[in-house]
Amino acid sequence: MKKRGYIYVYAIFAIALLFMVVVSITEAVINKNRIVVYSEDYINQKYLTESNAYLAIDHLISSGLIDDNITRASRINSGKEWKLEASIDPIFEGQEKYDVKYTKNTEGYLDFEFKNYYDGIVYENKGSIKLFNDLYYDDSLLIDIEDNAEEYDNLQKAGYIDKYIEDVLFLEDGIKRIFTQKDGKLAYRVYTEDDEEVEGEIDLTEDEIGAEDIKNDDSENDAEDNMDVVASTKSNDETRDDEARDESVNEEEIDQKNPIEEEETEIIYENDESSEESEETKDEVDDKSENKPEDWTIIDKNTYSGLVIGPHTVYSSDSTLILSGLIKMDEDTVIDSDIEIRGVLMLEGNPIIKKGNIEVTGAILTAVGKPDCIALIPKASRFEKYGSIYRNFIEPKVQELSYSY
Repeated sequence: MKKRGYIYVYAIFAIALLFMVVVSITEAVINKNRIVVYSEDYINQKYLTESNAYLAIDHLISSGLIDDNITRASRINSGKEWKLEASIDPIFEGQEKYDVKYTKNTEGYLDFEFKNYYDGIVYENKGSIKLFNDLYYDDSLLIDIEDNAEEYDNLQKAGYIDKYIEDVLFLEDGIKRIFTQKDGKLAYRVYTEDDEEVEGEIDLTEDEIGAEDIKNDDSENDAEDNMDVVASTKSNDETRDDEARDESVNEEEIDQKNPIEEEETEIIYENDESSEESEETKDEVDDKSENKPEDWTIIDKNTYSGLVIGPHTVYSSDSTLILSGLIKMDEDTVIDSDIEIRGVLMLEGNPIIKKGNIEVTGAILTAVGKPDCIALIPKASRFEKYGSIYRNFIEPKVQELSYSY
């Protein structure tokens, strides 16, 4: 009986093993068939997804969305999330249009997503585009122009976008200008020769004072050496004074003999010379008044939200000048005021600092490092807003593509 019991157990165990083998073989066959079907479907769907995704990207770039909607949205909604939608024809005939949603996030990337319908299956497609020029993705926003020469050159050569920048004041034409505040508002005018003369007089006065100090020092040092020379020339000076007194007495006697002639001479002199001098003085005053640079232009904040100015600029004011936009500076820039730049400072050379400090809330593109007089508060949204004035600042690059079903 015990032997029969063991036989039953072994039989059941063998049957179980055989069943498991059969099940495993069956599953392998089924899985193989599934893999074949899945692979074919995967390849088709991968091709379909990538094709339609690149159509979506091409539509984004070639249809004008970059130059129009994205550029405008970047400037108006800088630092914020915004969305665009587009309906695109698929690559395969017979398929319906698919709707693409573009979402620009706060990190500067443009995400897009759409759905495909293939053999009754819904496929979700997603992608990410690196939207801005590589300069934008520097965390410190203190960007070395030389290390990023190619990207910087691309911006410079691209020029500015013509659309949607009517509210930007462009004063970048090589003419030197002076900026100040008039009645609490930012104002500018052309920097004239009179301004240069004023600065020259200041420098000249300082030079003269220095020369006078040197002269006095030399006089004190040489005083003892010159005592003998002064003593020797004193008698000669006294002799000259006596001769001069004799001459003056003779002149007085002659004048008393001819009083009318002197009177007539004085009248003629007054009528001719003084009148001419008066007219010349008047002309000089008129010329100075005509050349006097008082034609200041006030910048209305309600009209212009941004500036493109420099580098040939003088900043002179008793109060802080607030500038928004792209501000260029180099060795020809003179700083005589505190300045706050709410945008991008493009520093191609060290400016002349007479007084004042510069605070930048945005980004600095620099070829000379960051001088101590400049403080930087990085703010990507302002870099995005004013950097997008350049055509090549928006430079889409595909980061990734993915899909699921």
